[in-house]
Amino acid sequence: MTGVATSAYSRTPASGVGSYRIERNTITLTEPNGQTQRQFFAFGSKKIPPQPATDMIFVGHRVFAVMDD
Repeated sequence: MTGVATSAYSRTPASGVGSYRIERNTITLTEPNGQTQRQFFAFGSKKIPPQPATDMIFVGHRVFAVMDD
């Protein structure tokens, strides 16, 4: 079994700007007013055995991908 562990967050968010924190497969979005929202988060995968594909990510029920021209 393979996997990727990622933890990222903003240490000093700018005034009036939200922040985010990624822990395993959860992204926590924090609004400037302090409200938080947690959603599923994952990278796409490629190859066998699977390797992270950072050109495709899943956030909640949405997929974000870099489209080649």
